Amino acid sequence: MKTCPNCGSKMEADVNFCTVCGTNIKDVPLDGAQPVEQPAPQVPVNPQPQPQVKAEPQQIQSQVQPSQQPQSTDSNTIQSEQAASQPQSSQPQSNQQPQQINDTFSKVSSQITTAVKNFDKESLWKWFVTSWKTPSAQQQGEKWYGIATLLVEMILFSFAGMSAIKKITYEKVSDQVATSDYSGVSQYIQNKITQLVHGLGFDLFLFVFISVIGLIAASYFINKFVHGKTVSVFDYINKIVQLSNISVFLVIAISLVLFMNPMNYKLAFFGLLTLVNWLFIFACAFCIKDGPETNRDYFYGVILYIIVMVVIVFIAWEIVKGQMVSQFQSILNVDISPYLDLMKMLGLQ
Repeated sequence: MKTCPNCGSKMEADVNFCTVCGTNIKDVPLDGAQPVEQPAPQVPVNPQPQPQVKAEPQQIQSQVQPSQQPQSTDSNTIQSEQAASQPQSSQPQSNQQPQQINDTFSKVSSQITTAVKNFDKESLWKWFVTSWKTPSAQQQGEKWYGIATLLVEMILFSFAGMSAIKKITYEKVSDQVATSDYSGVSQYIQNKITQLVHGLGFDLFLFVFISVIGLIAASYFINKFVHGKTVSVFDYINKIVQLSNISVFLVIAISLVLFMNPMNYKLAFFGLLTLVNWLFIFACAFCIKDGPETNRDYFYGVILYIIVMVVIVFIAWEIVKGQMVSQFQSILNVDISPYLDLMKMLGLQ
């Protein structure tokens, strides 16, 4: 065997030119033999094949193959990728859409499964306890803590509201038919009342949902307006919920009153409801103050937030009002729009 003095490649004894770099190795001694003292060959920086010496066809082929083999492999890979992509592009779009939906559903299911496996109830409980003891403390929690807490509170309040609406409606109808229980109400009227209660329960949830989402969005973007930049949306929601987390007990208390009968505890019901609303509003306003830097005065941000809050509540009420009027009209054939005029309810007309 010979060793190329230029690149160090091993060659057979009868090879005269290095098949890797093209260096003349005709006079290079075999490995293990005593080299003959001779001047070191001058190797050019960019070695070129010697024009006066004709290489054998096998040598030329061995020199060319190492450089051409990756190109052919790449071309084959590209052709195989193109061939694999052609059937997908030729498929109808109607067949691709169910596949995309299934893929999306699989990804969401995988994320939910991962979240359930990584659920740490001790960490969640610690987050709740810290928010009750020191609402403004800096603490880290999972992104879904705030959203999950709000959803549970809204769903609990909506179900309790449905129960209260059903009891009040049956009491009013029972007074009309001169009976003290629900047995005197016909099955037809009971079905109508049930249908109406379910619709009003959804309207109650819709009003709370639009109001909460609107207030959070207003606080978030006004915070960005004041400070120039802000944290992620999920961290911002966690901060708002952390400040107002005492409302968990208040919502539970309101739900108990609604399940029993709000007509017997009107003062407690409206007092707790007002306290929950203002606690959440103050939490959203307080979060506007926190930020990395200040471009504008925080006080003007709060004023802008109050204006936006009034607009959001008005829009949410008008949306739910239209739903309620439509439900009463279609189920009971009664127009209740005069009783839901917001200006008259606030005493402005």
